[in-house]
Parts: sequence; C-alpha cells; structure tokens
Amino acid sequence: MDSSNRVDIGDIGNEIAKCMGEYTSEVSAKLSMAIDEIGEETLQEVKKNSPVKTGRYKKTWRKKTDNAFSGDKKVTVLNVYSWRLTHLLEFGHLNRDGTSRTKAIPHIKSAEERAQKKLLDRIGRELK
Repeated sequence: MDSSNRVDIGDIGNEIAKCMGEYTSEVSAKLSMAIDEIGEETLQEVKKNSPVKTGRYKKTWRKKTDNAFSGDKKVTVLNVYSWRLTHLLEFGHLNRDGTSRTKAIPHIKSAEERAQKKLLDRIGRELK
C-alpha cells in the first residue's frame, strides 16, 4: 500500500473535513452552473412565448442573478420596461368599459413550472 494513502488516526477528523469540503465545492459549482443554464433557458422560453404587439414587451426580458453571502444563488427572470404589463397579460384584466375582460395570455407560469421541474431533475442527476 502506498504511504500517501495512509492517514494517522489523530488526523482522520481533518482528512474527513477536507474531503467533505472538496465534495461541497464540487456540488456547489455544479448547482451554480445548472441554475445559470436553466435560468437562461427560462428567459428564452418566456421571450419566445411573450405576446407581440410592437415587440417592445418581448425584447425587454432580462435575467438577474443574485448571489447571497450564505452561498445561495437565485436567478430572476424579469421584464425591465413593461413590468406592470406582466400580470395583466398573464391573467387578463377588466377593460376600460368595465363590462368585458381581455383574454389571458399565459406565458410566464408555464416557463416557471418547467424551470422548477428541470432544476429538480438536474439536481437529482448531479448528486448521484
């Protein structure tokens, strides 16, 4: 047996901590990459499914990444220009005449649900 694989009984705690730290770093890097990739896919899906009148609403979707100090990572897909329209288009709204409603154009919720499912599947694959 090679002497480089041997660990003194007194150093076993340090060696275990070192291995766990390496594993944590690897998993963190993989999950961070998965979150970025799925965030970008979700952005493209929302853009693709957005309603088009002038094209301005569709063009102003952005992805914002937040890294917390605790190591948490969050990707938010948002519309920077027409953020007030997102709810109205997604769910429909009462027209100005007060008697009729506009047709809802769901384009955000479906992308969000697919992103959540993709991320859970990816996490399961990465941790195996």
